[in-house]
Amino acid sequence: MVIKGLWAHWQMQGGEATRVELPPGSYWTQKANEMHDDACLSDNECVILLINDTPYETYLPK
Repeated sequence: MVIKGLWAHWQMQGGEATRVELPPGSYWTQKANEMHDDACLSDNECVILLINDTPYETYLPK
């Protein structure tokens, strides 16, 4: 959930053409094992809340 700022989320396979801009109050879901990218689009900081019901690992592309 986006708490503060303008957040963006997109799928790596579709590139930024799949980008969705998320203002405060917005939320999104991400399936496990799907590569994706995110960015803060605001001039000021972004604050987001991540909630997961199981432990997970983050893998960065090489």
